[in-house]
Amino acid sequence: MVEHPAVDFLRQAHSRAEGLARAAHSYKLVAAPGSPSPDGWVVDEALCLLKAGAPTAEFIVGYGPSTVLRRVGVERRILAEHKPVEAVGYDGYGVAVIDTCDLCGSQYAPYPCRTVLLLAAGWGWTEGSE
Repeated sequence: MVEHPAVDFLRQAHSRAEGLARAAHSYKLVAAPGSPSPDGWVVDEALCLLKAGAPTAEFIVGYGPSTVLRRVGVERRILAEHKPVEAVGYDGYGVAVIDTCDLCGSQYAPYPCRTVLLLAAGWGWTEGSE
């Protein structure tokens, strides 16, 4: 079975984000991320100094490598639950064997299902991304 371009795109986005997050996560910080120094500079998780206020620092800390790794893990589990299966359904021309979602399983909804397409969209996928 050939993987749909949206699913391939999503798997590549997960791999890239995981690799970058693991690399960034391996740095040892000398200061707690988000802790402003007396002059207003903030250290983020990639050890970059940012001139930022508290909301920006909170955002950097809250959406750093640990968050990315957790989200990628959860999205991979969602993708595993929404796997393609062959079913007798309607392919636009008549009754045929089509790939549909194992979890959503509609004879009128070919794979990938709406859930998988929305996950891919969150990483930048559009229908023109094929």
